[in-house]
Amino acid sequence: MPLPGLVTLVALSVAGTAVVMQVTGVSRARRFTTAEAAGRVWLRAFPDVAVTGVTLCRSGQAALIASTRGPGLVRSMGTNGSACFLTGATVLPSSGGVTLHLPDDSVPRVRLELEPEDVAHWTQRIGSC
Repeated sequence: MPLPGLVTLVALSVAGTAVVMQVTGVSRARRFTTAEAAGRVWLRAFPDVAVTGVTLCRSGQAALIASTRGPGLVRSMGTNGSACFLTGATVLPSSGGVTLHLPDDSVPRVRLELEPEDVAHWTQRIGSC
């Protein structure tokens, strides 16, 4: 097959895949609609640490986790989820949410977009960690 034909075929395949993913909803960002969904993400990251409570934010972007080893955070990262402990974290309200500074070199800062009703509650909860 000539090179221009191959390039066209590859470009159309990539574009077609992107369109199918958009139409079927596979590319939508993950939202936590239940405490169980957030708990599953936590247990996938920390299988030996039991969840004792979950507080979802209104947008579904994140959840505060109470665990047997201390407070944690589960957040949406594209179509997947990520979990981390909040022990030693500092929280600063910012426009449209909060910014967390974590004592973790792999994830030193996390920006969460929260509804105004959630900002005060989350700032208080995380600030007491």
